[in-house]
Amino acid sequence: MVNQKVAWKPVGPSNVARSGAIITIDFDVPNPPLAWDEHLGPPHQSAHTAWAMGHGFEVSDGSTELAIASVTLQATSVVLTLANPPLPMLRSPSPTPKPKTAVDSRADWFQGYRGQLRDSDELVGDDLETIEVDATNGSPVVMASQGFVRRAGHDIVTGGALPNDTIIAKHDSDDQLTLSTPWTGATGKAMLTFHHDQHNYCVHFSMPVP
Repeated sequence: MVNQKVAWKPVGPSNVARSGAIITIDFDVPNPPLAWDEHLGPPHQSAHTAWAMGHGFEVSDGSTELAIASVTLQATSVVLTLANPPLPMLRSPSPTPKPKTAVDSRADWFQGYRGQLRDSDELVGDDLETIEVDATNGSPVVMASQGFVRRAGHDIVTGGALPNDTIIAKHDSDDQLTLSTPWTGATGKAMLTFHHDQHNYCVHFSMPVP
């Protein structure tokens, strides 16, 4: 915005429509297509389980939680299918009645509210660094004395025998990290490259559904 004078919007909803049990939400997406972050554990697995299939989306009809059957991605849209269509909207004498049904998406870290929706921005910032670590075959833990001062949870990790989608699952200390996948190479020294996750995640929003 500063250098190129190009308007920018975060990953957020621009329009919502419903046909029966199907809700379609169009999004502003800086770097399409939309994607799910599979490393963020899906929310609502033990509480509010009506939304367990929602990847962070929630649908309510007044105070009633509407069960989500599935959520799929179509380029820059999210198609959300309810287990059952909502009941007809109750009208009021007001000339501008508000729909009862509303859709929400909440993004946060590993605890509390969170959503898995993000874009596909693969930007690598100037935090990129390669670190020599001690790795053990079959273990997700890597070590380097004071080597992880600049690292953070959810940083992307590449190198050696690691899958492409490996991240830092836990920053144990500046000396030790737990990766999202075990090291499959030989036990010993390894060169791993780290950088922050620069994907744009969906903003927290709430909007009425017609």
